[in-house]
Amino acid sequence: GWMRLVWWTSRVDVSGLDEIEKSLTEGRGVVAALFHEGILIGPYNVRHLDAITVVNPSESGNLVAGILKRMNFILVRGGSSRGKSRQKEVMGELAAKLSHDRSKPLFIAVDGSYGPARVVKPGIVALAKRVDAPLFIFHGESSLAVRLPSWDRTLIPLPFSRVIIRFCGPIETREAGRRVLTDILHERLLDEMVRIAEHSRTEAKGTRSTSRDEG
Repeated sequence: GWMRLVWWTSRVDVSGLDEIEKSLTEGRGVVAALFHEGILIGPYNVRHLDAITVVNPSESGNLVAGILKRMNFILVRGGSSRGKSRQKEVMGELAAKLSHDRSKPLFIAVDGSYGPARVVKPGIVALAKRVDAPLFIFHGESSLAVRLPSWDRTLIPLPFSRVIIRFCGPIETREAGRRVLTDILHERLLDEMVRIAEHSRTEAKGTRSTSRDEG
C-alpha cells in the first residue's frame, strides 16, 4: 500500500532495531514507547515482529486497527480515555501477554488516546516494571510529510522523502539488582523521547533524496 510506495521511493535511514531484536531473542522482552503522532510511520518497520499494541475502540481507532492488522500487529482494544476499570483490564491483559511470550514486543503511544500531545502517561513505566522488561523508544520523521489536523498532528510520510527511523534503548528498569524508582524512569523516558524526536526531525530535514535505500 501507501507505506510500501513511500519506502520504495525514499531514502530510509533505520537504526537501533537490532537492539530490540536482540532483547527479544534473549527473552528479556520489549516495552517500546512512541508518541501518538508516529502511529502510521512506525508499524511498517516492525511488521516482521508480530508486535502487540493498544488501539482505542473508536471509529478512528477502527481505521488505525485495520492498518495495523495488515502489518501483523496483535491488537488489544481500549485506550487511556476509557474508564479506570477498563484501563486496569487492558494493563493486566498486556502484562499477561508479555509475561507469556517475550518474543513479541509491545509498542505503546504514551500520549494516547487523546493527549495531551508528547506528554508521557505513567502506565508504560509501571507496565515495564511489572513484567521486568526494558524500555525502548521509537520515533520516525520524514522530510516530506502531511500532518493531520488532529490533536497529535499524526505524521503521514510522502514518497521521495528522507525518512528517519530511530529505535533507541534499552532504558533498564533495574540497576544493581534493584528496581529504579518510577518517577526517575518516567523522567528519563520523557527526556529521551523529546531529545530523539528533535534530533530525528533535524536529520530528516538534512538531505532530500529520490533514490531508494536498500539498507
